[in-house]
Amino acid sequence: IPSINKVIYPISSYFFVICSLLFTNAFLEKENKKTYWTKALKSIFIIRTLILLLSISFFPSLLDQIVIDWILIGLPILFSTIKLRESENRLFHIGYTIIFVGMTVQVLSKLQLLPSGLPTFVYFHVFYTLNYTVIIATLLFSLAIAQRTKHLQRNQFKALEERDELQSTLILELRDKEELKNKINRELELRVQERTAELELKTKEAQELSSKLDEQKKQIEAYASKLDVTNFTLNKKLNLAKQTQLHTKIYTYEEFKEIFRTEKDCFDYLRKHKWKDNDQCVKCKSPNLNIQKDNKNRKCSRCNHIESLTTGTLFHRLRFPIQKAYFLTFITLHHDKQYTYATLSEILDLRASTCSNFCKKVKEAIADGKFKTGDFDQLLLHNIKSL
Repeated sequence: IPSINKVIYPISSYFFVICSLLFTNAFLEKENKKTYWTKALKSIFIIRTLILLLSISFFPSLLDQIVIDWILIGLPILFSTIKLRESENRLFHIGYTIIFVGMTVQVLSKLQLLPSGLPTFVYFHVFYTLNYTVIIATLLFSLAIAQRTKHLQRNQFKALEERDELQSTLILELRDKEELKNKINRELELRVQERTAELELKTKEAQELSSKLDEQKKQIEAYASKLDVTNFTLNKKLNLAKQTQLHTKIYTYEEFKEIFRTEKDCFDYLRKHKWKDNDQCVKCKSPNLNIQKDNKNRKCSRCNHIESLTTGTLFHRLRFPIQKAYFLTFITLHHDKQYTYATLSEILDLRASTCSNFCKKVKEAIADGKFKTGDFDQLLLHNIKSL
């Protein structure tokens, strides 16, 4: 039907051009990047589609647009010319050049630009020129695709070889690194073993030295302990000897302080003589007595009576250090006339009246006559009611 043929031919021409452009883009743009050609292709596709729709719907006169298709077919030739470096691109270029020549013959025939009077068989072949050129171009495109496939296979094979070579190189490097690491580890292990052995030896030596030092320390401590006991015993004996000589020898205040160095020595001496043979409560006569923490009092566990160490002695309610009172007692007992109260006040750092009053109490105890003459111990324990 002529009316249908009139529409089918432009539509087939449209699809032929669009497919050619798409094939060109797919063949030449390997990496499918958004280049200027891709953008131009989209614009051409939209414009050519609009022309086809307008010609079918509103402008039938536009159906015969072979000149537009002829121009569009030239674009793949132009674009492939830029990329003639590869052999498959050259075959592609030749194929589209042949198609372009066939369409050029069709355009010249359509525009009646061919010479008139040509034989009939020439017109017949001119009419089918585009078909001939498409067949030839298809063969060339097949060869181009085959070369492209071989090229891709070569590139793939080359990439595989490079990958294998790289893997081999990496394996060798890893092996070298592993050997180096093992070597370093062995060296470190040897050094650690040597260092450990050295430290163990030094530790053993240190332990032996420490054991020797501990033994020496124990020996020194034992010697020191024996020496302390010996010194304590000697000092005790010396003090006892000096205290025994209080009845016969005359001492200065400095010499007296060597015998009774502290108040504790004075109280210990007083406790030794006062409570030595007196282990009963003065109130209830109970023998259950407990000396208090200050060692100056003792408490009866039956009647709870507390007895002071100084009760019943010259030192009851004493208001100055007992060590000085001991010396005043000693001076009054043995050489009363050799010291004045002023001298005693200066020596003992007490007031003269204090020295005078205490010496008076000592003289009253001496005048009482209840103890042996010159007996310092009995004098200390003398009970004076005024005290």
